[in-house]
Amino acid sequence: MAITEERLGQEIWADLQSNVQERIHGALLMLSEREKQIAMVDLVRMVGTPGQYTVAERVSVGKALSFLGDPRIRTLEPALARVPGGAFTMGTDSESVDEILGQFQEETDEPKPEHQTQRGLILMETPARTVELPPFYIGKFLVTNLDFRSLVLAGGASPREYWDGTAIDPWIQNQPVRDVTWDEAVAYCDWLASATGRPYRLPTEEEWEKAARGTDARPFPWGETFGYMCANTWEGGLAGPTPVGVYPDGVSPYGALDMSGNVAEWTASFIGTYPGSVGNKVIAAQVVDHGRYRVVRGGCWRDSQQHARCASRGNPVDPQAHALGFRVALDEQR
Repeated sequence: MAITEERLGQEIWADLQSNVQERIHGALLMLSEREKQIAMVDLVRMVGTPGQYTVAERVSVGKALSFLGDPRIRTLEPALARVPGGAFTMGTDSESVDEILGQFQEETDEPKPEHQTQRGLILMETPARTVELPPFYIGKFLVTNLDFRSLVLAGGASPREYWDGTAIDPWIQNQPVRDVTWDEAVAYCDWLASATGRPYRLPTEEEWEKAARGTDARPFPWGETFGYMCANTWEGGLAGPTPVGVYPDGVSPYGALDMSGNVAEWTASFIGTYPGSVGNKVIAAQVVDHGRYRVVRGGCWRDSQQHARCASRGNPVDPQAHALGFRVALDEQR
């Protein structure tokens, strides 16, 4: 029995886990201020505990936290995961392309140019190679609607279309902000740096991949095999964003959450070819079609597990289709 159930009663606890907004709201209205504070401690523990709760239960609890004022979201003091310096394996072995491709199906049987196919996308990741990086920090959570609102109120960006002006539905405050342009993501980092005196920025493509997969070249942040309990992707069937950090089974080796799925993530890096890549022509053709673009990583809730792989490189041609968001990074001060 959960601590919150013992303290608050079985009926209220069942409502908080129901993933039905009306029931969650009703349960919260029954709590005193003291009981809400007690509940928040236990609910934060619940969403962060792997292996004990269903996705629906954690999403439900995440919604309750959003309504209460999620204590995990600290705009001026974002939770950071430290990524140690050193070497890691970046990219995908050229010999693995067919094996990876065999796990997925093309969306249509119509012939396409290679740079528009799943094979072409995987070729862009080749070859696997060793990359050295200095130590750095990366946001443990994606930047949320509540975080981004601070930039909007400061005049640095427009309200999102799914907000009510500058007001945000209390049930989605702790969801990742989405449909963000690269310039807006950079503006947020600049605003946060100015507000805190710390030089926040977007992660590079190399930093993002190391933060996601660590040093053992794992395909997914959590290991070798995809699992819908680990990430908010198409396979899970949720068809929308979820509160940040409610997939603890998908945590990366360094403690970053939602590195796969939920919203795709901007990086600071322009698309470029890896040394010796068999995907050079694919990337060149994409640049002809779309211009030189910034790489996005991680995939979103609309994407399949193919795009949730740590090595997958995304093209932000249609920002709404990719539900683009971001997380911050920070150099380690020496």
